[in-house]
Amino acid sequence: MKKLICLFLALGLSISSIAQTGTDKKMSKKEKAAQEFSKTKALVETSNFDFEAEWANPMRGARINLISTPNFFRLRDQHLHVEMPYYGQAQLVSSSMFKGDGGIIYKGDIVDLKSKINEKKQKIILRFKTKESEEAYNFILTIFKNGNSSLNISSSMRDNIGYDGKISKPKSDKD
Repeated sequence: MKKLICLFLALGLSISSIAQTGTDKKMSKKEKAAQEFSKTKALVETSNFDFEAEWANPMRGARINLISTPNFFRLRDQHLHVEMPYYGQAQLVSSSMFKGDGGIIYKGDIVDLKSKINEKKQKIILRFKTKESEEAYNFILTIFKNGNSSLNISSSMRDNIGYDGKISKPKSDKD
């Protein structure tokens, strides 16, 4: 009888310690997620970061892998330099579309920057506009806790396009 009681006692302690380990893991995941979001938020608040896309999501058609396609989005305070490939249909043709390879190319200041931080969902949304002589762009950059990001660009002359990638600290300050 004593052996049976000792066996149940040992089994109860084992289950208790396993359950406690699971709770500890859950807490450490939450803590790790909070640390990741804190680092990402600090990077975004500097307004000095790069975004590099891994996928393009045109409005019409399938996703396109951009791993071997050069692209960048560099934000430095209120100054933006973008060179992203474009896959879509032009609604109006302008001379600005014929510079380079027809991608989205912009270098200048941003207008009407709005930032929304959602602590509960651990994501940041940046919205802003740019305008060239013939074409205007609206940008929405959604940044998640680990730096994974989604960039949506709408144009006054082209179909909308989205990009999935990641933000990072600036690689160089050429711009």
